[in-house]
Amino acid sequence: MKKRWFCYVGLFVLAGILLLSTACAARETASAPATEAAPAHRPVVDKPTWEAKWDEVTREAKKEGVVSVIAASSVVEEREILTRILKDKFGVTFELSIVPDVLFIPKVNLERQAGIYDVDVVIKGPEPFAEIKKNRLIEPLDNVIILPEVVDKKNWRSPEGVFYDKDHMIIGGFSTPSSRIAINTKLVSPREIKGWADILNPKWKGKIVMADPTVSEGGLTAVTMLLIMGEDYLRKLAQQDPVLIRDKRLLVEWVVREKFPIGIGAKESALQNFSEAGAGELLYVVDPVEGTTAGSGGRQMGLMNRAPHPNAARVFLNWTQTREAQTILARARGDASRRLDVSNDWLTGHSMIKPGMNLIEVTEEITELLNTQYFDLFKKIFAVR
Repeated sequence: MKKRWFCYVGLFVLAGILLLSTACAARETASAPATEAAPAHRPVVDKPTWEAKWDEVTREAKKEGVVSVIAASSVVEEREILTRILKDKFGVTFELSIVPDVLFIPKVNLERQAGIYDVDVVIKGPEPFAEIKKNRLIEPLDNVIILPEVVDKKNWRSPEGVFYDKDHMIIGGFSTPSSRIAINTKLVSPREIKGWADILNPKWKGKIVMADPTVSEGGLTAVTMLLIMGEDYLRKLAQQDPVLIRDKRLLVEWVVREKFPIGIGAKESALQNFSEAGAGELLYVVDPVEGTTAGSGGRQMGLMNRAPHPNAARVFLNWTQTREAQTILARARGDASRRLDVSNDWLTGHSMIKPGMNLIEVTEEITELLNTQYFDLFKKIFAVR
């Protein structure tokens, strides 16, 4: 009985010692100086909405693997660059098909009747795009253009930013001055012709060759003068008895060969070709002080509805309008970028955009007015039948 009692006493004493030790340890822990705490879990900071969306689009574009583009023949100049960079940067293969403007809409409509949708992006000029929009083949791009540097209007020469039209269905990054005045320096001093007003001088009556204003390219030249100088100016110009011609290369040749001292509406490529062929000293191109138009050179872009590779198309449409892409592609093409943060100092000859030039961009809306109103007006003014 005594042994059992001693055992109980020993257990109680041991328990007391353990309790006392625990309490002391707690007090020491409480009074001990604080040590460096373990790093707290850092909350994950969400990426900006555009960045998260861009990451998703580029991932899906890589899965799609292809962007199918239909364009005019001039885009061939950039084919090699686009093929290489799109593959390296995004894992996307660039597939380019060349289809003339007049065949594009019939081709697409026939394919769609057969249930074939194999075009992602179309690259054309303003006149084809007017018809493309009428046929409802492309879709708005407000939710397609993602990159802030492309969305930001401050980076672009146009009030609409990257967009060419009020519906925001057409974008494009290049701009070439057009609708200028060519003179032969043996017959005319550059000091005599500074702008549109100067060619109304009576001394030039019967000595002007002009692109026919009743066809598209010549019509855009006439639109330039109409928008900048007004309808009364065109009527006075008609009184100068200009010779109208539809072959814009021949127009330049006639000026070079001294058949006419002044040419209006010369083709940019023809001006460049004759200058490079040795006619540079004879041929002088006037950028009218009053202003002129700027064309996209057939590089306007639209997203086809029901595109088979929608994410690859979004990558293409966004990246080609970035500062990086515009710097590369503008040099490959030999044209100025519409982006204000891309230097055009390297340009020479007739593609230059000089500081202070008043440029009116040729938009789809202007082309629509040309087709619906202006041609009839020009026929009346210049008595073309």
